Amino acid sequence: MLRMRSPRHLIGALLLLTIATSACVSTSAPSRTGLMTEAENVTVDARQLIMRIDEFTGLWLGAVEWRADTIRTDSDDPEIRRQALIWKINASSAMLRATAHSDPLISFIDA
Repeated sequence: MLRMRSPRHLIGALLLLTIATSACVSTSAPSRTGLMTEAENVTVDARQLIMRIDEFTGLWLGAVEWRADTIRTDSDDPEIRRQALIWKINASSAMLRATAHSDPLISFIDA
């Protein structure tokens, strides 16, 4: 039976996985994807959009982490602390999945 380590170990592993995954993403994106060409009023190229998505994702993940940690620190109720940790993990995973599309415009819309 596996024993769960402390939440800090879990958070550290999640952050390490995020960094490792983002390091594997190719930065050689075409200037415009097929969807970006078809979409009206899209004035940025793919690289600019990827950079904006990465910046937003980092800020969003930081805000979720801070809020969940604040809830866990402020509460004495073990169930609330547990639910805050579950929310933190699930929200972070959902955002990373949403921004992992090969087309940056789809990632932007999903985020």
